[in-house]
Amino acid sequence: MAVKMMALRDQVGGNHYRNLEIQPIEFILRNNLSFVEGNVIKYITRWQKKGGVEDLLKTHHYLELLIEHTLTKHHDSEIHPAAQEYLDKIRGEKENDNAGD
Repeated sequence: MAVKMMALRDQVGGNHYRNLEIQPIEFILRNNLSFVEGNVIKYITRWQKKGGVEDLLKTHHYLELLIEHTLTKHHDSEIHPAAQEYLDKIRGEKENDNAGD
């Protein structure tokens, strides 16, 4: 059994993690997750008690970042056709967004 972190007794800025069986930071640290993965866990865990739909949108944003980063960092290896379609879609949307600049 892991030792309970003393800092978890206090929560700065609300109480949205207080009643959880395991706080997101405990899960993130125990599983050695990255910053981006940790944010997915954080926002999806708290959305009903704190940020509502905005936290769901943040979760979606971090998932998109993780997917795009994962796909582009392995650009030399063969990319699944669905993954390539996703990348093309994202790149096309970004180009369209920048076209008006």
